[in-house]
Amino acid sequence: IAKTVGNNYKKIVTKEKHLYRILFLASISTLLINDLYLKYEYHNYLTGKLSDFAGLFAFPYFFSCFFPKKAKSIYFLSGFLFIFWKSEFSQPIFDFAHSYGIGVNRTVDYWDLIALLILPISYKYWKTDVKENLRPKRFFKPIIIFMSCFAFVATSLPKHIEDIPAKSEFKTDVSSEFNTVKRKLH
Repeated sequence: IAKTVGNNYKKIVTKEKHLYRILFLASISTLLINDLYLKYEYHNYLTGKLSDFAGLFAFPYFFSCFFPKKAKSIYFLSGFLFIFWKSEFSQPIFDFAHSYGIGVNRTVDYWDLIALLILPISYKYWKTDVKENLRPKRFFKPIIIFMSCFAFVATSLPKHIEDIPAKSEFKTDVSSEFNTVKRKLH
């Protein structure tokens, strides 16, 4: 019994180590930096695609760490959901969210689908054995999970720019004589 429990614990720990791998952590960091800073400062084609690539690398990888036997299905489902998300077929979801004041947005751009090329790379990386160079500290696990979840939902929203009517009917007469001003003040 002890050997079976030990082997099961070893499998869980081995899959948990996937959370500490450098490319996964780099993709989460890239996603956060890009969505929270780069898109606002340098909004261009590259920052738009960077989120798609980083997100598609990290999202199925993250969930595969918790459901390792379903990894292949998770990757296929992630690709399918990305295609749906980036198409006009998902518009009713956005309309429904907006009707309740939920600020969820996306741009329909079929060139974003090029990011699907990262899925097999992410899957191959996830399937490779984890070599233990450094022993990860267990207290980092909740931090990594929180940051990953935050990165997946903290996508950048378009800046809200609105014209504010600043026209006024207030009139000022600056060419008054001293005695007229003095009389009006008293």
